[in-house]
Amino acid sequence: MKRLVWMAVIYAMAATIVHAQNSTANPVSSTLRQVLDRYSNNLVATAEEVPAEKYSYHPTAAQMTFGQTMLHVADVNNSACSKVTGDPAPERLKISETDKDKLVEALKASMDFCKQAFVKLTDAKL
Repeated sequence: MKRLVWMAVIYAMAATIVHAQNSTANPVSSTLRQVLDRYSNNLVATAEEVPAEKYSYHPTAAQMTFGQTMLHVADVNNSACSKVTGDPAPERLKISETDKDKLVEALKASMDFCKQAFVKLTDAKL
């Protein structure tokens, strides 16, 4: 039984070492992918959690509404990540600031576009 436990520990350590070697080859781009994953999960979860009636909220008249902010983030993601890949950015959508479902969908699509762009990213390309 002890032998089986030690074998499992050794296999787990080997997998960790292999993963660490892959990320040390491109430490900056690996970190960027991790940050994007975390940022993407948090932002999309926030967009889904906020009630649709709050999408028109803005703290002051001069600031963007929550819905405009989500659309702005999606646009910036598409623009910035298209520069990483060299591919054209997806077409900018004209979505109402209160259309929660379409805004969340656009945000998810922009995050997926960035994740696909970052898969090809290496430190040398940065």
